[in-house]
Amino acid sequence: MEIMPEYFLYLGLGLIGIELFVGVDTGFDLVLLGISTILGGLGFWLTGSLWVGVGITTIVTFSYIFFGRKFLKAKLFHSHHKTNIDRLIDNQGLVIKKITPHYPGQVKIDGEIWRAESKKTIKEKETVIVTDVNGVTLKVEKRSQ
Repeated sequence: MEIMPEYFLYLGLGLIGIELFVGVDTGFDLVLLGISTILGGLGFWLTGSLWVGVGITTIVTFSYIFFGRKFLKAKLFHSHHKTNIDRLIDNQGLVIKKITPHYPGQVKIDGEIWRAESKKTIKEKETVIVTDVNGVTLKVEKRSQ
């Protein structure tokens, strides 16, 4: 079987297509690997040498992996910052309306009143710890003394 320059093109387009199908989860890597494969195919087509095509593909791929990938990732992805609601986790609050496993109550944290749920009954004036936030409802546990 003879390897033809078009195979590089098909492989490169296939990698780009997979990136489009999967989405940004691959971090744009498959698009750039697809482009390097297409460039290798172009080199193969212009020179008629398979090894030139493989060489170009290899050089462009390794250049991206070792030099361009870190730069590109920094530009594409932003770090996750906690929202104000996320900052409630691990905070203490005071129960102002009794909480039962089947009926939410209310908790006061930093002067704000929140809807709160718990797997156990927690009476008024007891201190709780926020373990999770679901929408505007806090998941709390009784603070161990």
